[in-house]
Amino acid sequence: MISLRDYLKSGQTTLSNLLIENYRKLGLTNDEFILWIQLYKYHELGNDFPDLTTIAVNMDCKQQDIYYLLNQLVEKQVITIESEKNSQGVRNDFYDFSAVFNKLETLQKQQKNRLRK
Repeated sequence: MISLRDYLKSGQTTLSNLLIENYRKLGLTNDEFILWIQLYKYHELGNDFPDLTTIAVNMDCKQQDIYYLLNQLVEKQVITIESEKNSQGVRNDFYDFSAVFNKLETLQKQQKNRLRK
């Protein structure tokens, strides 16, 4: 049995229930959403571009499956891959999660408009 100390030490990833309840309406499959959560977890821990090999192990998938799912997330415009230069002029890639929140906001507005009609 895991100790409370180990459990708390591993950290928390907070997701809105709104996102959990609507990810299918945003066009995501279960596997795509789990990958999105994995990427978001690393973002919350300060790693904005995690090694996909580690995520493949976490999800018990082949790395090529993770690349496919990542491509789907990008195509469905729920995540973008951005790049910026640091103070030494080195380019660093990172995942931008704002697209999914923008889509969620649009979905919520559409749902409210339907209720008004």
